[in-house]
Amino acid sequence: MQVKILGSAAGGGFPQWNCACPNCHALRGGQFQGKARSQTQVAISSDGETWFLLGASPDLRYQIESSPELYPRSGTRSSPIGGVILVSVPDSFEVIEDNQCTRGTAQSSMENVESIRLR
Repeated sequence: MQVKILGSAAGGGFPQWNCACPNCHALRGGQFQGKARSQTQVAISSDGETWFLLGASPDLRYQIESSPELYPRSGTRSSPIGGVILVSVPDSFEVIEDNQCTRGTAQSSMENVESIRLR
């Protein structure tokens, strides 16, 4: 099993966009020994070829572009990302799969959980 930490900061990342605490201020000024971090996101793989994301951070595009393991490999539309495992689902949501948008509610999703499959 391979685990890749794509982000390790709280919501909003570090430095926080709306924060001027000593750490955020020092990082922006180049006086902090740490480095900027994006929101918490983890990718897992059993073979190093197909990856599954645990959650879907708002920083996901940046995180994918910062991780060569997750780059498209060939063709016009390809991805080593086999699926996303959502650990929490809002009351209503949209799922885009194979360019088809499905709308639903958490209740209808749980009633139909057997129809969800990871590719």
